[in-house]
Formats: sequence, structure tokens, C-alpha cells
Amino acid sequence: MNPIFVYILMFLSLWTVAFTILAKNIRGDASNRWIGISLFVGGCASFAFSIHATIIPFLDRHDALTPTLQRALELVSIPAFWLYWHGLGYFMLVSALLYSRLLRPPAARIAAILLAVPPAAVFVRTADFTLPFELELSDVRLVNGLYVGAAILLFFGGIRLEKDARKRKNLVRTAVVLSTAILWAYVNDFLGMIRFSFGNRHFTLESNGMWEYNYLIIFWLVACFLYYGLKYGFLGVKLRVEEQKFEDSMRNLTHGTQILNHSIKNEVQKIHYLAGRAQTFLKDNRSDKVELSLTGIGQVADHLLDMIDRIKGKAGEVELKESKESLVELIDSVLGAVRPLHPGQVSVTKDYAADGLLLCDRSHIREVLGNLFMNAFEAMPRENGRLHVRTEYKKRKLRITITDNGCGIDKDNLPRVFAPFFSTKKDSLSYGLGLSYCYSVIGKHGGKIYVEWSEPGQGTSMRIEFPAARFEPAATAASVPFVVH
Repeated sequence: MNPIFVYILMFLSLWTVAFTILAKNIRGDASNRWIGISLFVGGCASFAFSIHATIIPFLDRHDALTPTLQRALELVSIPAFWLYWHGLGYFMLVSALLYSRLLRPPAARIAAILLAVPPAAVFVRTADFTLPFELELSDVRLVNGLYVGAAILLFFGGIRLEKDARKRKNLVRTAVVLSTAILWAYVNDFLGMIRFSFGNRHFTLESNGMWEYNYLIIFWLVACFLYYGLKYGFLGVKLRVEEQKFEDSMRNLTHGTQILNHSIKNEVQKIHYLAGRAQTFLKDNRSDKVELSLTGIGQVADHLLDMIDRIKGKAGEVELKESKESLVELIDSVLGAVRPLHPGQVSVTKDYAADGLLLCDRSHIREVLGNLFMNAFEAMPRENGRLHVRTEYKKRKLRITITDNGCGIDKDNLPRVFAPFFSTKKDSLSYGLGLSYCYSVIGKHGGKIYVEWSEPGQGTSMRIEFPAARFEPAATAASVPFVVH
């Protein structure tokens, strides 16, 4: 293949993967975003080399290279060189730190800032953006070597913390692919190269020549990304996961159908039994007993109709009748209605850092809040239950967070909590449509609902977010927490 196309395809393919990962994780996993940035940084080297090894010679052979154009191309390549040789180890190490989940987000952010100090110090000491340009690889070899080694250890170290077998396999794939890529890059580009310089119509490179085979690792990385992305889901590009979600929904639907079938069968058996008794009493001319049996049949039929109406109300299409409602009054009214339903003692802490008018369907939002409060109360212990409700307006989003100290949600069940007919409750009247309904209602409002965190035995925090267009903040808000027993 023509070298021009090889070098150009190297950075184009790597940048395509990087931007795909970033686009898919723009509001998703932070570690995947950093990996996307790392791959972009990785492509900067082949981009810069393609300028000097292919583009400038190609233009020169076709008499299209003017001194001004050459100088412009060389100046464009300088920041790409600096970003790769000073930043690759840093970006990969932060990616691995986030990916391993060894530190919580606040601590991870602090660590990312501190880790930037050594490469930044080397950059300040050695950086030069003038022509002729020269880069001595011994200046960046040590820091990047330490960072690359630490990144590989973290990528594989995070695997041990994952309990889910399917997720663990994905972590192994990711660790193998990324660790192989950065190790290859370090050996060829940081150890194999000594120095390079360019300017005044020359490009000089001292190395062992192994960098010329970097296209193999880039094409291998892209091939792994495409294969694993299509088959399993890889670095947030979850083509397979959508199919998995469909399979989970179908499995939940089957389970829900079985529950409904069991419930309806029980009620029909009751009707059959009562009808048989009524026939017997008619033959015996016992009108009082016939009336009693008919009353029982009516009660069973009412229960069936009520069950059908409740399922229809939860599973049917949500239609909004919108009005502007006071946020705090809406929450308090729902909380006041469901609070007495908890059989034990519970303390409710309210932290209303935001108040104002919410454009919403009052009935549906009341039902959503009622579902979340009831789920929290049912998960709490009978004694010393604690519920925390917080509102805040942050980053142009209204957030309502409901936190309890209940039994929590098992990690394996977290991805399925909003799936129709999925429920962990033993109650036969629980059809697993509550959170599915909540998801549909909030989605209709242009917002989102999700589990902020949950730990078995410690509790759960649910969060609702509404876009800024639906909320008019009040001039002041009650930001001081208060407690209701």
C-alpha cells in the first residue's frame, strides 16, 4: 500500500474510533470519555508524522509546496508532537484510574490534577514551538514509562473488583486491547526513538525503525473495537447491549405474563367455585346463600377490573396535561399523603435548595413521586427509617433526589429496575410496572430518572432531572435542611 495512505489512514482510523467513543459517552461513563481522549492523543503522532513523511513530500513532488505552506504545516505538527509525547502516558493513566473504580469521583478528580504536575513540569522545561524544531525523547521517556506501567496495572487491577461475570469479561477485553496498544506505543515511540527534528526543508529521525510498524497496532486496535463493539459492546459503544436490553425486556414481559396468568387464573377459579355454590343453593331454594355467592362473584369481578385498570394505567401511553405547579408544594403534598402508610418510625429530612414553578402534568408527577416514596418506605426498616429529599437547580437542570436507608438494590438487578414487569417484591399484587411507568412519565417531560447509587443493606438514592425549560426558579429557596418525624 502507498505510504501516503498508510499514515493518513492511521490517524484517521484512530480518531474515528476516538470520536465515536466520545460521542457515545458524552453523558455516560467518564472513564470511557478519557479513553476516547487518550486515543485521540494517540492519533496525534501519526497525524504529525503523516505531515512530514507523506503530505509535505507529496506536495513537493507535485510542485505544490510553497515556503509559506510548508511552514504552516510544520507549525501545525508541533502541538500534535508535544501532545502525544507529553500527554499519552498521563491521559492513559487517568483513564485507567477511572476505569478501575479504585477511587470515588471526587478523589479521582483530585488525583487527575496531581498526576498532571510531573508531565506539565517536563513540558514547561522542554517545550519549544519555534522552527527549526527538535524533540529529545530522553526528556519524556521516564515519566511516560512510569505512567504507562501504572495504567496497565490499573486496567488489570480493576478486573478483580467486578463481581458480575459478563462485565468482568468485558473488562478483560478492554484491559488486553488498551494495555497492548499503549505498551507497543511506548516501546516503539518512547524507547525505540532517540530524537527527531525538522525545519528548513529537512526532517531527521534517529530511531531503531520500529515506529514504521505502528500501523499494525492501530489497525489491530480498530479491528478489536469493531469486532467487540458489534458483538458485545465496547468502551460505551453498546451495539450488542441494545439487543441485550431487548432480550431482558422480553424475559421480563414473559415473567409478567406468567404473574398475570396466575392472578387471573386464581380469580377465575374463585368465580367458578362461587357460581357452582350459587347453582347448588338455587336447587335448595336457599336464596340468602345465593345472594351471598353472587355478591362474592361481584367482588371478584371488581377486583379483576381494578387489576386490569391499574395495569392499563401503568403500561398505557402517557398523555400530558401540563400546568405550572409549585415544586415544594407538590412534593410536600405527595409526601404527606404517603407518609402515614409506613408502619414504623421514619425521619424525613427535606433539603429544598431549589423551589419554583415546574411545568408538568400534576397527576402523573404526583404518581411518580408517590411510587418513589412508597418504594423507599417499603425498603426501610420498621425502626429508624430515614428518608432524605433534596431539590437543587444545577447546570441548567432541576434535580429531585430521594434517598433512603433501606435494603438497597442488588448490583445484578440495577440494570433492570426500569424494565416492564421486573420486580423484586414478593407481593403478588406487584406487577413490576411502577418504575417503568415513572421512566415513561419523566421521559415524556423531556427529563430522565435513574438510580444515583444503591448499596445492599445501606440504601438507595433515586434522582429525577427536568430540563431548564420546564422550571422557573423562585427568587429564594429554603436551603436549610429540616426534619419531620
